[in-house]
Amino acid sequence: MSIDKRKNIDMTEGEPLKLLLTFAIPILFGNIFQLLYNMADSIIVGRFVSADALAAVGTCTSPFGMFVSLNMGAATGVGILVAQFFGAHKENKIQALVINSLLIMSITSVILGVIGVLLAPRILVLLGAPQEVLTDAITYLRIIFLGLLGSSFYNMEAGVLRSLGDSKMPLYFLVFSSILNTILDILCVTVFHLGVLGVGLATVISQYVVAVVTFYFARKKYSYFRFGFRDIRLDGSLTGKILKAGVPLALQNSTISLSNVFLQRFVNSFGATVMAAHTVAMKFDNINNMPLGATMMALSTFTGQNIGAKKMDRIKKAYRVLWLFAIGFSAVMFAFGHLGGRAFMSLFSTDEAVIEYGVIAIGIYSGFVLFLSNIYINRAVINGSGDTRYSMFGGFMEVLGRVGFALLFIYVFKMGMRGIWYACVANWGTTGVYYLVRYLSGKWKEKAFT
Repeated sequence: MSIDKRKNIDMTEGEPLKLLLTFAIPILFGNIFQLLYNMADSIIVGRFVSADALAAVGTCTSPFGMFVSLNMGAATGVGILVAQFFGAHKENKIQALVINSLLIMSITSVILGVIGVLLAPRILVLLGAPQEVLTDAITYLRIIFLGLLGSSFYNMEAGVLRSLGDSKMPLYFLVFSSILNTILDILCVTVFHLGVLGVGLATVISQYVVAVVTFYFARKKYSYFRFGFRDIRLDGSLTGKILKAGVPLALQNSTISLSNVFLQRFVNSFGATVMAAHTVAMKFDNINNMPLGATMMALSTFTGQNIGAKKMDRIKKAYRVLWLFAIGFSAVMFAFGHLGGRAFMSLFSTDEAVIEYGVIAIGIYSGFVLFLSNIYINRAVINGSGDTRYSMFGGFMEVLGRVGFALLFIYVFKMGMRGIWYACVANWGTTGVYYLVRYLSGKWKEKAFT
């Protein structure tokens, strides 16, 4: 099956820096729009509903993220396979990969969505959600679980497109989704007065719309997405590769999300004010993650294509380039966090206690961005190479680290709420060392699927 090379970025040829920037910038803009939506979501809830409603939405982020991360891990595994097959010029396998991945995604998303809806009250009680936010939190969590299939389909579609080198199409539809979501938020909350129910409905509707629209336009642009019902069948060999690549990353993502669930349990123990502050502080942490996530996707795709083409020296060159970027970015975020933390918090809340706690969290996070960069850069190479089992154990390590450090800082060192945020950055440090050791060992070079 042929492919129009003009539609993609072939990362096996050309200057790595230029290729990485060309690929990463659309992803970064997409992340910015997604962040803007998330910020708008929180601003609308915090200012037009209540601080308790903001806390209710915030406490749902971690448990829902744990379910989403399972399918996102599978999508990442498929993306690794697509990138490696593309780099190795085995393009005849890609359509079958798309079909098999969408079948697997459909089954897992429906199962996980039903489980989430049924267990939402129990999950939130186990998280220790305060009584004053529990009703709204149950409503919101159940609604967004209904959108799991839509978000999973979009993530799979976007992952395949990016692995082919097309990072622009996912950007266009992510922007569309973010704008649609924000408009629906405003209508549901300020016009129809549906509170957190309306915020959840807006999210679900936009997720399904963007999944359908992305698939429609992907079919028009790429032959890999043009298949009929007769073509839909499982290929045992490819399914095995998908599971081999995707299951470890699904477990990695879910265990990382599980660590966030445990962390949310600690946050909830300090009450609704700290919960609201933590919710906003995590928006700042998302700003840290945006450029790092974009460069990780770029480096992962770059690694996948070049390891498929057996061009290891290009991977090492790209790795060095991104380290220079990480150093500069860490300095910028340190300045932003320490000089602009209060202004950032004031966008989301007028409650002085919420603002004060949030400033503390932002100050801690902004001081250790280089630790976070170390994780992203090394994990990008390891994942892109196909060394997904090592990443899986990295996810387990993050659970132990985040929970262990939280227990140590909060209950042994008596650091109170500050222990929550210091536990996060301590975990960044230890996890980053774990991935760095693997990169330096060079064992990831032997893990390609092609």
